[in-house]
Amino acid sequence: MDSGWRYFQWLSYVVVICAFGGIMFATFGEATLIILQNII
Repeated sequence: MDSGWRYFQWLSYVVVICAFGGIMFATFGEATLIILQNII
């Protein structure tokens, strides 16, 4: 039971990190595209 909860907690951490990383990557990518368009 304890190991199952530990696995579920680790899985939830991974999901949150992936979601946060995806949002940050999308925002950073969009900002980079805007900056490149302004430079070009």
